Amino acid sequence: MTDETKIQDKELFKISGSIMNEGGLESFLRDLEAEQVFWNSGVVGVTKFIGFFTTESNRYTEPRLREVCDSMCCALIELADFLVCQSQSMDTLEFTADDTKFGLSMCVDADTQQSGIELSEERLHSLAKASREAYAAYRAAVKEALPL
Repeated sequence: MTDETKIQDKELFKISGSIMNEGGLESFLRDLEAEQVFWNSGVVGVTKFIGFFTTESNRYTEPRLREVCDSMCCALIELADFLVCQSQSMDTLEFTADDTKFGLSMCVDADTQQSGIELSEERLHSLAKASREAYAAYRAAVKEALPL
C-alpha cells in the first residue's frame, strides 16, 4: 500500500467515524440486544454510515479494507432492513419532537396462539451479533492496515 493510498484510506475512516463512531454503534447494538429497543435516529445513523461507503469515491482502495467494509455494510444493511420492517409492528415506547423509540411487541398470533416475539427477538439478536462481529473485523483490519 502506498503512502498516498494510506492517506486516502485514513481520511475515509476519519470521515466515516464522524457519521457513526464506535461508541454510537455500540450503544445502538447494546440497546437492541439488552432491551430489544431502538431509537429511529439510530437506524438513520446506521443508514447514513452505510450510505457513505456505497459511493465509489468513499470506498477503500486497499483490497482487504474494502472487503471487510463491504461485509460490515452487508451485516448493517440486513439489521437496518429488519428494524425498518419490524417497526411497523413494534410498540412506540417514547417519542420526542425529533425521534421515536421502538420496542418489540409482545403480541400473540391469534391463529397459532404463539408469541411472534421469540422469533423476532431471536432474529434481532442474531443480526445484532453479526453486525457487532462484522464491525469488530472491520476495526481490526483498519488497525492493521492504517496505524492511526
